[in-house]
Amino acid sequence: MADVPESASMHNSSDGRPAGLEQIRRCFAATEMRCADIRAGAGRVLVSEHGGRIFGPFFDDVSLNWVSPLFDDEERFRTQIDEGAWNLGGDRLWLAPELRYNVRDRARFLESYHLQPAVDPGSYCLEESAPERCRLFQVMRLEAYDDPASGPKSLRLERLVQPAGDPLRDVERYETFRERVSFCGYEQIVTLTDIAPDGRESQAWSITQVPPGGVILVPVVPGAEYEDHLEPVDERHLEIHSNHIRVRARGDRKFKIELKAAHHFGRFGYYRKLGGGRASLVVKLFFNNPSASYVMEAPHLPGVRGYSLDIYHDDGGLGGFAEIECHGQPVGYPGGVVRSTDQFLTWAYRGKEAAVRETCAQLLGMSPE
Repeated sequence: MADVPESASMHNSSDGRPAGLEQIRRCFAATEMRCADIRAGAGRVLVSEHGGRIFGPFFDDVSLNWVSPLFDDEERFRTQIDEGAWNLGGDRLWLAPELRYNVRDRARFLESYHLQPAVDPGSYCLEESAPERCRLFQVMRLEAYDDPASGPKSLRLERLVQPAGDPLRDVERYETFRERVSFCGYEQIVTLTDIAPDGRESQAWSITQVPPGGVILVPVVPGAEYEDHLEPVDERHLEIHSNHIRVRARGDRKFKIELKAAHHFGRFGYYRKLGGGRASLVVKLFFNNPSASYVMEAPHLPGVRGYSLDIYHDDGGLGGFAEIECHGQPVGYPGGVVRSTDQFLTWAYRGKEAAVRETCAQLLGMSPE
């Protein structure tokens, strides 16, 4: 969704496998960029100071989330980073509203999309505050493209990253269940502060990139409202059911949909078959607050708000990934708070297909197939 060097959209290396944990470490070491390695259950995550990314969850060196092919080669990685490549994969945090901080001209949404370097890669400081825990923080001065006359916005962002417990650990049959799947979970505690509030809202925007080949699952109420943010989604990719929606991630069409906060429950996931009778499930959980003034708008619908969950689907131009996205509580709006703290959780499972399907039913209330 932002300007990116052409080579950053290439497919992965000839063996078809994305770079693993050790190769990503080597790339950051080659550029002298700091990282923190966190053990989280049976897997690991890697937190980078550059871009404030969370890579993984990794099981046996393999990431369940999408990883950019830039990591296939250390020298190529160094060169592309120097040229401003942002599309690295993993889990990142941007700022909303998109039309304020990323789009210079609402009428020319894609053509004028410009990711501000102060957001990504930003100027994060990384501190390993305790074993298996780290903190990222930065202060940003951002242009407000929708209201340049009022001047820039100054914001402080702090993120605590640490392991999360298995949400199924207290259910019956857990010991038997645990033998068939592996769990890796982490949480981000994100504090956003408006340093000079002036009535212009901001909010944290959590974005996780996932590889094609699976299905995004969102439990919803009957008749849930969604809006096309870009080109309309089609029936080949989107299925609407009475209690959930499904988005097939195929990496062949560009679209983005947004869901109203009042019509979903703040828990959604991505299921994918891995081959050999195994599958994976990545679930995101956040505090979805329909009373909050969520500020994202589609470019063609000024003033229509209330969306707290987004799904972006790439057409292959940036790598063919999909993104599962959610929003934090806004700050800086008239009469509102100047500081918000949000908790974004990620639960990941890998194992035999039947066991992962059962996990999906327990956490999302549906079968993935």
